[in-house]
Amino acid sequence: MAVRVDEQTGEVVGINYSTHSRDSFMRLPLKDVELFYKALISFTRLLYHPDNIIIYKLRPGDCGT
Repeated sequence: MAVRVDEQTGEVVGINYSTHSRDSFMRLPLKDVELFYKALISFTRLLYHPDNIIIYKLRPGDCGT
């Protein structure tokens, strides 16, 4: 997971999140790993909350990209 922050405003401008790209090697101090996973759980719950999901069914002939 990578979070991009605007250097001038400090606002989040992008998040790259993929459970498939995580591996067993973390670049975190051991003392921060538990906090990281707690934050990851909270973030994932927000992502999959029904208020944050858009479902759009493609019709025949629609392009999926």
